[in-house]
Parts: sequence; C-alpha cells; structure tokens
Amino acid sequence: MPGDVLGLDELQIPEELSLIVAWKQRDGYAGGEVRVAAGVASYLREACERTLEQVSAREPRVYTPDMQLEEDEELLVLEDAELVGDSQIAAIVLPTEPLPIINAQSLPRRPLQLYAVRIRTDSGDVAFVRKTNPHTPIRAARMFALLGNTLSRIGGPVFSLDNHFDLIVTERGVLALRQSYFELLFRETPALQRHIPEWVNAINANVPFAGDGATRLAERAATDGRLRRRLRSIAERGHLSTVTADQIRKHLQDVGLSESAFLDGDQLLYDEANPFALVYLLNEDFFQGGLTDASFRSDRKSPR
Repeated sequence: MPGDVLGLDELQIPEELSLIVAWKQRDGYAGGEVRVAAGVASYLREACERTLEQVSAREPRVYTPDMQLEEDEELLVLEDAELVGDSQIAAIVLPTEPLPIINAQSLPRRPLQLYAVRIRTDSGDVAFVRKTNPHTPIRAARMFALLGNTLSRIGGPVFSLDNHFDLIVTERGVLALRQSYFELLFRETPALQRHIPEWVNAINANVPFAGDGATRLAERAATDGRLRRRLRSIAERGHLSTVTADQIRKHLQDVGLSESAFLDGDQLLYDEANPFALVYLLNEDFFQGGLTDASFRSDRKSPR
C-alpha cells in the first residue's frame, strides 16, 4: 500500500499547519505562506483527513510517462529525484527555509497556481496540494459581502478553499489523485531536460537517424513537453535495444503506414513538419483495430 511507503497509513494531522500559495515567476515558481485563523486551520485539517480517506480507497499505480490513470487508481512516484527532488514545486511546498509571509498588501497580482497545507511529522514534512487558484479577485462592478446580523462588505482578498486536495507530497515521493495535475506541476524539471540528448542517442545507437535527424529531434524535444514525455517512455521501457530496421519496416506494414515516410534504407527519417510521427512509431502508439482495418493512435497506454 502507498501508505506503507510514504508513511500515510498512520498519519495524524497535527494542530499546527502552514498554508502555502505558489505562483508563476519567469520560468519557474515562487511561493509564500499565508497565516490562518483557528477556524480556517480546522477546516484545512478536515480536508487533509478527507484526502487520506480517498487515498486509502484507491489502488496505487507507479507512474510512467505513458500511463492512463483510472478513476479508482492513484498515481505513485517514489524516490524519483528527477521528477520530485528537482522540482520547484516540491521546493516550495516542502521548503527548507521559511517562506515569506503573504498578506493582503503583498499578495501577488498574478494568478496563484496552487495552495498547499504543510505539516511536520517525526518522519519528515508532508504537503497536501490543491492545484487551483484559491484567490477570488474582486472585479470592478462587483463586491463580496458577509451576512451576519447585517450584510457587511468584505474589503480584502477573498480565498476559496476546497474540502480536498489533489496531491500529497513527501520527501520520499508523491501520491496524486489527478494525473493531469501531477504532470502539470512536476514534469518540467531541469534534470529531465538534461536527459534529452541521452534518450535520443539511445535510439540512434541502435537504429541510426538519417542526416542530422537526431540533433533536430533533440532540439525540438527541448521545447515540447509531449515529445519529452514520449522520449522518456521509450528510454524507460528500453524496448528499442533489440529492435532492428527490418522489425520497424514490418511494423509499418502492419499498421498501414508508408515506409518511405519513416525510413531511408535502414535509417530513421525525422520530419520537422511532423515531429511526432516518428516518436509515435517508436513508442508503439500506432495500431490497427483488432476487429476492423481502422487505424488508430494511442495517447496513453496501460500494460496488461
């Protein structure tokens, strides 16, 4: 179970907690802490406990770039420094140094990307992350008011906090209830960028690219997260280490694709006008319907 690995099974939410918000800044993220009153802290503790209940009712699946998470599953990333340890998000929600205090005057004007509750435990810090902007700006021609004995205008920034979270981040890994949110927050680490030439060279070493195709693919992947995800999937599976040009040729015939669009003799053709086609092919994303001759492409795959 994920709790056995991340220490969530026996996790008790303490009285003391921190509310962290984060926003985009240049090419990365910045964050700060928002002090909360006792009533808000109590609500956030209940949201953390509700999230732990959701986690216990789901089946964990170890993350791969090609996976498709089902509704009754949760995504698990363990001790992956390139996805978690090198992430700016992890550094913000599990800070090693105190974050600046955010108040009504210092609240950034730009949209907030997330908020998180950080708690301290004997085995390390834990952060419950919600991928949403909790700050509701008061626009011109609108006002917010609080109804007590009378209706009173709210003059400061308004925060809307949900009763659940999307991810749990620890020093040992991440548990995510929403795959898309995990990938938005964690897939763009600098360490992954540095691996692009290695991933492309691993393909080139077995079935070489024609001309400067390997260089051009690496350059394009540096600016496109979808290409990076598939290149990482190919590298992690390692299935191309024994694949030959003849096998690629046969696969093209099986899925009804033109050999001349992908191969120049026994060399791979990279087409700048359609950079994904070759990577889809090498990642085995093209297939024919088992009951018809219809051609398909899979965006995600779950191993049987």
